[in-house]
Amino acid sequence: MNYELFVDKLKERGILITTLQLEQFKLYQNLLITENKKFNLTSITDEEEIIEKHFYDSLTILNKLNYQGTLLDIGTGGGFPGIPLKIMLPELKIILSDSTQKKLIFLETVIAKLKLKNITTLLKRAEEIKTKYDFVVSRGVAKFSILNELCLPLVKVGGYFIAYKGSEGLNEYNQGKRGLDILGGQLDFYEELYLNKQENKRINFFIKKINDTPTAYPRLFATIKKSPLE
Repeated sequence: MNYELFVDKLKERGILITTLQLEQFKLYQNLLITENKKFNLTSITDEEEIIEKHFYDSLTILNKLNYQGTLLDIGTGGGFPGIPLKIMLPELKIILSDSTQKKLIFLETVIAKLKLKNITTLLKRAEEIKTKYDFVVSRGVAKFSILNELCLPLVKVGGYFIAYKGSEGLNEYNQGKRGLDILGGQLDFYEELYLNKQENKRINFFIKKINDTPTAYPRLFATIKKSPLE
């Protein structure tokens, strides 16, 4: 996917991008490519694949929610989906969370170079975070049954946990949906889409927080991984 197609695909989803925002994406891409070896940011290094599989993929939730408030990006890695969302939604407050400090050092550079405002980094594992947010998003971090317990406790009642999943997303959801009831979440809707024609299937899940999460959750990560809520 080149930038011309990127703009067209966003337009198909009702998303308009300014010249400034497009230049920010190009600068971000250059930083990813030049700094990747130093910071181990992504296995995707081809320019067109970065546009499709990182930038466009991150933005596929934009036209589904009214973003007002604060968004936490769990396991952000190279800044996905948080940085692309911030570029397109400058008014939204975003926190980029990761347990690897060197990745957050890179993201601080991106924030400065792109002149992004109202966005910060947080060096913590998900289960260590105590603040609650309007939106919690996660992309490619863990299977659904694990993500539920890491993310739903951090969502305010009435807010959303949004999980970006691949082609096996429905199987993962069906395997881990029991945990939603326990943790106070409920599937609002999901969207199936393809990043490019009929290739690279994605499923985005929008989980609404309808009740407080019991104080016993989240458990320690080792416990969650060993005995996920399935």
